[in-house]
Amino acid sequence: MTAAVISDTHHKHQYLNIPDTDMIICCGDFSHSKDGFHDFLNWYANLPQKHKILVAGNHDGTAEEYGYEKTFKICKDLGVIYLQDTFVEIEGTKIYGSPWTVTYLDWHFMDSDVNLAKKWEKIPDDINILITHGPEYGVLDFANTQHIGSVTLGDRLDQLKDLKFHLFGHVHVGYGMKGQYDDGYISINAAMKDGDGEYKREVPIIYF
Repeated sequence: MTAAVISDTHHKHQYLNIPDTDMIICCGDFSHSKDGFHDFLNWYANLPQKHKILVAGNHDGTAEEYGYEKTFKICKDLGVIYLQDTFVEIEGTKIYGSPWTVTYLDWHFMDSDVNLAKKWEKIPDDINILITHGPEYGVLDFANTQHIGSVTLGDRLDQLKDLKFHLFGHVHVGYGMKGQYDDGYISINAAMKDGDGEYKREVPIIYF
């Protein structure tokens, strides 16, 4: 199975060149307003991929305002799987999604790194693909002269022995891939917005 991975589209999804895959995964920050939220969902739902998975991010205030149940239903009615500290199994692959990041300014789905440890405890031990909006500390997370990822997320990742991919965004300048299969798992920062505010990056594809 193949999956295209995107994040941090920030209302500019129409500029993306989405490859032909079985699945598409969005790691959050797709909207800034209710209109943008619904516009993205309508676009996302009409993509040709059989499976469409969505996680919110710190700019997706509408998802936080609506709450999990309402957001889940809106997405389900459109054929989109919304994950918020929940998981889904698709053709034998276990996928978990969470929107949380370490507190920075006054955005959404944020908490202290200490408190986030309680969120990460919910991740099943046997998960194969983990989707979070933000990175773990020290992995594709360097911005503004410092690492801004979650230390407690990194601690939890070390415990996930069946993990193959950790997918995220949040840190625009951290776009890229790190790791390899025989060294545990592959980390992918799929932020589509680059440092110049452009949306010309290649959409990553994972194979599983």
